[in-house]
Amino acid sequence: MQVLPSAGNSARIDGDTRPFIGDSEMSTARDASRGGGSFVAVAKPLVGSDAARKRGNPNWGKPMETAPDVPTAFEEQVQMLGLNQESCTTSEKLKRWCERNKDHYYIPESLLKRWGIQVNPKVSG
Repeated sequence: MQVLPSAGNSARIDGDTRPFIGDSEMSTARDASRGGGSFVAVAKPLVGSDAARKRGNPNWGKPMETAPDVPTAFEEQVQMLGLNQESCTTSEKLKRWCERNKDHYYIPESLLKRWGIQVNPKVSG
């Protein structure tokens, strides 16, 4: 019996009629010459693993959802004090709240200028 070399490190026995499966493609094989049955496992297809994995942003190209209309802390304070646009500038309670929270919450610039309140630009909320 003559052994013929083939591609890679695999070898084929002369006269073997089975289709050749190289070592890189074969996951398991049992040689019939050892007795018992013989089978050759076929390599697993690569198509399924790549197709099953979804990649990328699934929302790409879709419009963004609008953010909920939530009142700011300043607006909540105005509402809690029962003020309107005209009465905001005369409210001492609102002015004191703005002085305490000027560096942490949004306060309209017009009120800050009117009351002479300076915001620290190095502090962010």
